[in-house]
Amino acid sequence: MARILIVDDNGASRLALTEQLAAAGYETLESSDGLEALRVVAREKPDVVMVEVLMPKLDGFSFCRQLKSDPVSASIPVVLLTRTPPSREDESFALTVGAEHYLIKPVQNEVLLNLIGRLTLRSRVLPLAVQNETDYLRGYVSRLRQQIREKSKEIEQARLQAEQTRSEVAQARSDWLKGEFDELNRQLQRARNRLEELQSRAVTTTRLRMNADVMNDMRGMLSLIVRSSDLLLRGVHGALPEPQAERLLIIRESARRVLEILNAVEIPGVNTGASKRLKSQGAA
Repeated sequence: MARILIVDDNGASRLALTEQLAAAGYETLESSDGLEALRVVAREKPDVVMVEVLMPKLDGFSFCRQLKSDPVSASIPVVLLTRTPPSREDESFALTVGAEHYLIKPVQNEVLLNLIGRLTLRSRVLPLAVQNETDYLRGYVSRLRQQIREKSKEIEQARLQAEQTRSEVAQARSDWLKGEFDELNRQLQRARNRLEELQSRAVTTTRLRMNADVMNDMRGMLSLIVRSSDLLLRGVHGALPEPQAERLLIIRESARRVLEILNAVEIPGVNTGASKRLKSQGAA
């Protein structure tokens, strides 16, 4: 019988799914956070993973992307669990990280078993659509911002209900929603920090590449000046009058000197082979 890994920081949700699946004859594994779940996947090789979207340390989207990025575990179907109905944008983003499906908690037994039955029989699963981490993070940040806006509305409604009813249950729900809101903001900050880091690296690399290209272009032009000056000074096109020859000699030596200075400057990203060729041409 297939083994199902349930990843959720809410113990009651894990228990409910475990009981539903066990009653249908499935073997279940449990994990309370995404980082631990990745280790469980590597060790136990489950047939399907069900993972809560909103979790500390590593949320469902990030877990799914890491799982699908590893060739060893990329074929394992992933089902995202959520307490609120996902938007079309959420569903679209889930597809980009390779998730198979969304399930809204609490999950109806018939819906759960039908989905798990289909997934365990399938030979192909959705691939990771976004390989580039920067592209993934842009979509991830957009989804988190939308979830935060929606969570703010939920919190306000729960707060009003708690004030009107003076119910401890309503107040507890309001506090719980506030905890989810804080966790979303922490995830957003981590994602934004990582995105800024990657974008900063990209800008630095681009600048270095531009600097390298400019340096190589300058070397090429100076080498051309040196070679052309040599030809003229050797009288290939006829002897030059002495004043012109003296000026051309000054131009050639100046170009050669600047070329030597450029050749002494090392910039990361410069094509080594091209630089050596330009150096040898300038010295010729």
